[in-house]
Amino acid sequence: VVWAMLKEIGVEGIQQRVVRHNDMAFYVEKFANEHSNLEVVNGASLSICCFRFVDPAIKNLNEFNRNLHRQLVRENTNMPSTTKVDGKLAIRPCFVGARTEIQQAYDLMDDVVRIGEKLLVEDVKSH
Repeated sequence: VVWAMLKEIGVEGIQQRVVRHNDMAFYVEKFANEHSNLEVVNGASLSICCFRFVDPAIKNLNEFNRNLHRQLVRENTNMPSTTKVDGKLAIRPCFVGARTEIQQAYDLMDDVVRIGEKLLVEDVKSH
């Protein structure tokens, strides 16, 4: 597999891809750090950054973020995984696809905020 990639895009192409994917994770970290309803749970490491949606009105952050993740998956546009870090359920994008571009990181964060805000309104209404 590595040989085929080297043959297809070369060392420079692989380096550019790795840098692009890492930059996407750093964008996610920066966006989450700057947004009042997002919290970085585990900072950018290679092409991964773990974060979650937060608000003082949310009773169960893990359940809330699980529901947010499920909605992301249902929409079938951005499909990060989840993980637990120190007991906190986090959204875990890992950018590795050959055609993955920075716009996908932008779209993911926009979708997380949009869905999180919608779920927050619904959550507050139900309590």
